[in-house]
Amino acid sequence: MKKMAKKGAIARAICNYLLYVENNPKKALELASEATIIFNYKDWWWKERLGKCYYMLGLHREAEKQFISSIKNEDIIKTNLELARVYVRLD
Repeated sequence: MKKMAKKGAIARAICNYLLYVENNPKKALELASEATIIFNYKDWWWKERLGKCYYMLGLHREAEKQFISSIKNEDIIKTNLELARVYVRLD
């Protein structure tokens, strides 16, 4: 996954494919975590994907942390909506 994570846009497409087509959040989580490390924890998109993976795996507190971290880097509406979804699930 380290080799794949270095490829930038292709890695993003593969991550989306793993999440939405293959429905395999564990592999997507592995890819997203490697990419987050490679991009020095500064890319909001990978943090948002980590949150999405955690949410799909049922780890809502971890998802919350990743979405908040992503919002600190870049305030995107989609990330705010995902965070709201986590809060609804947590009640």
